[in-house]
Amino acid sequence: MKSDCSGQSVCENEGQRFQDSSDCSKNSTCICQSCFYGARCQLSSDGFVLSLDAIIDYHIQSHTNIIHQPIIIKITVALTVIFM
Repeated sequence: MKSDCSGQSVCENEGQRFQDSSDCSKNSTCICQSCFYGARCQLSSDGFVLSLDAIIDYHIQSHTNIIHQPIIIKITVALTVIFM
């Protein structure tokens, strides 16, 4: 795997980008710094209080259809749709 394509990175919060090809492939992964997570390191766990966001954020699988998400995510989405 190659790190960073010509200095261009979609990773936020000082995350490091790794890609599967040396020719600036579109398939890449961000390795996040401590307290950051998400497909682009765009989410932070710093300052979380006990909330629904803090509980389910770690269960969300990026680039995955809702059908293949964990049951906790499906239930949360269903309840949100019903009560919002």
